[in-house]
Amino acid sequence: TSREIADGLVTGELDAGLTYLDNEPLAGVRSRPLWDERYLLLVPADGEHSAAVTISWAEAAELPLCLLTPDMQHRRIVDAAFAAAGVTPDPVVETNSITTLIAHARTGLGGVTAQTWLVMQPLPEGLRAIPLVDPVVEHTIGVVTSASAQPTPVISELLSLPAPLEFGP
Repeated sequence: TSREIADGLVTGELDAGLTYLDNEPLAGVRSRPLWDERYLLLVPADGEHSAAVTISWAEAAELPLCLLTPDMQHRRIVDAAFAAAGVTPDPVVETNSITTLIAHARTGLGGVTAQTWLVMQPLPEGLRAIPLVDPVVEHTIGVVTSASAQPTPVISELLSLPAPLEFGP
């Protein structure tokens, strides 16, 4: 979690971590933006929202959902988006695994994920990913390192990566 990354950087147990840079930003770190995340609702391709181009957070909150656990920053972002839409979801299942979230979406539970996860783990046949709107939520992910530690050559190279990366919807 982002909190574990912060603790690991302070104690020196971690040299670097990937985390959100603009939501619950960490203090005392060097950061390098890598990409922007946008959020999608996973639903069965033949389900009620099969033809939707977008779906509002308020509409998504009415569905039976599988969401990540509240200790994860992703979930806190998702909860804030639902709150900005004036709704509170009542998830049927909570998990700390995107793989599990996708598996539950295949059974009919909607799931909220970032588009970047779908680059690493393409959607299985039978699922759709619909952009969530009203509000459109974007957050920057980047690499962080301790500002007080002298960067090693590997960390210096990591911080010099080209950015931002672009991922599809």
